[in-house]
Amino acid sequence: MKYSKSEINQIINLRDKDKMLIDIFDLHGCLYIMNPVGSKDRPYDKRFWDLRENCVLYSTGRVPISHEDFEYCENEDQINETFHKVFHQAIHRKLVSDC
Repeated sequence: MKYSKSEINQIINLRDKDKMLIDIFDLHGCLYIMNPVGSKDRPYDKRFWDLRENCVLYSTGRVPISHEDFEYCENEDQINETFHKVFHQAIHRKLVSDC
């Protein structure tokens, strides 16, 4: 491996609302299904979503990303590209397909 887990986390730089670094190798996710708030007078606008009242929890699970997914990455651009690809696949597999 050219990059350690710590280095990969620093490159991806995924942060929570408090600006704390999130460990991409220990992610868990929730998929919510909802109807957006809107009416004839006020068309759909994502700013008006109220997650507390208008959504249903569809699935939850660990989003598996492993260090081995990055073993052939030679530079930071490849790490970012690999993360987006693996992240998308993991979310689809664990939160959509497994339901």
